[in-house]
Amino acid sequence: MWLTPRIRNTNIAPRQERRWNPLMELAPEMADLFRLPERLLGEEADFVPSMDFQETDNAYVLTAEMPGIDPKDVEVSVRNGLLELKGEKKEEKESGQSGASWTERRYGAFHRQIPLDQEIKEDEVKATYKNGVLRIEVPKAEAGSRGKTIPIETE
Repeated sequence: MWLTPRIRNTNIAPRQERRWNPLMELAPEMADLFRLPERLLGEEADFVPSMDFQETDNAYVLTAEMPGIDPKDVEVSVRNGLLELKGEKKEEKESGQSGASWTERRYGAFHRQIPLDQEIKEDEVKATYKNGVLRIEVPKAEAGSRGKTIPIETE
């Protein structure tokens, strides 16, 4: 008979008994709701671009990763204190291929709205797309806003 040594750590508190908590059963569903706000709109998003948002003294700057997306399939607008980003990543299909295949990339339409806390200079908003990254710069202003669709420039 082989004996394995037991290591006992006296610094660890005894394991507390876990009791059933009905709210914990809701946790996964609530996490899904907050992870995918599109579900609140009745649409489950297959693709949501990763974004960075930064506010400086003079502007709001949004950077979004959009590899494989044609800038023509993206719409950027500012209206009623919201920066809105809509678009679609289209699935690439190749016919004539045989054999096993699998896909990890995600495709589909996306729609994000970012609230802006301050008035902006609509005529100076600039969106550029380079190497799969969309950068939107929204200068702050003192005057009121009417709303505008922003053209995307490619480099």
